[in-house]
Amino acid sequence: MELTSNEFGSFSGSFVIPPDIPTGRTVISTQYGSIIINIEEYKRPTFAVIHDPVEKAFAVNENITVTSNAISYSVNPVSFGTAIHRGKRIICFPL
Repeated sequence: MELTSNEFGSFSGSFVIPPDIPTGRTVISTQYGSIIINIEEYKRPTFAVIHDPVEKAFAVNENITVTSNAISYSVNPVSFGTAIHRGKRIICFPL
């Protein structure tokens, strides 16, 4: 594949991964460098997680309760599932 870089030195393109490449790590390389990527099987999700809407703002170090439901795409509830919620604090400063 031949690609041309822009004035900033970056380029983009796309290609189809051949079906005979095994899953795992593989390398994409050019004469200027290389990068390791992971090839994984695509697995279609079988369920969706629906969260109740957040109705207020929370303070730092405040305990909160999050209610969620896992529903399979066949519209049945997911029974006896294990869930892990991970919160991420995003700081926004006024301009």
